[in-house]
Amino acid sequence: MSHVSFVPQRSEDMRALGKAAAATRAATRMRSPVNWALLGLVIERPSYGYDLAQRFEQAYGDVLPISGVSHIYAALHALKSRSLIEELPTADVPQVEVGRRPTPHYRATVLGARAYRESLIAQRREDDRRCRLFARQLAVFYREPDAALDVLARYEQACLQEATEMPTNSAGSA
Repeated sequence: MSHVSFVPQRSEDMRALGKAAAATRAATRMRSPVNWALLGLVIERPSYGYDLAQRFEQAYGDVLPISGVSHIYAALHALKSRSLIEELPTADVPQVEVGRRPTPHYRATVLGARAYRESLIAQRREDDRRCRLFARQLAVFYREPDAALDVLARYEQACLQEATEMPTNSAGSA
């Protein structure tokens, strides 16, 4: 039985594959949680900068504080430079007042959606690492089980308290 696979026949195909792979690697190296959260909002609903800033503040303001709206515009620039988002063509943008320049609206690219999914998986791996670290730190109390149980009980209470303070609507709801 022969194995069939895609083998690029032309140098343009090779360059295109190389660029796509490089773009994916560059996107996944992005470290800013603000950028990743903003990309999620763009994936959820394409929009313009100021609207995204308002949605960001509502969805993430308590866990990812930003210095102001300019932080969102800087993040949009970073996402666009990594080809994770793109500006919508002017014809696809809702009309504004006559005489006003249309505000750029952004949507996620295929690469952006793929990179976002990968970032969520990487986040799960980081959460797993933090859990292992917590368990190893808790092991300090192996000779004092009551102290370990006290830490666990207080940790549980802190988690429950945080859960009761979380908004009940989805992260991107208006």
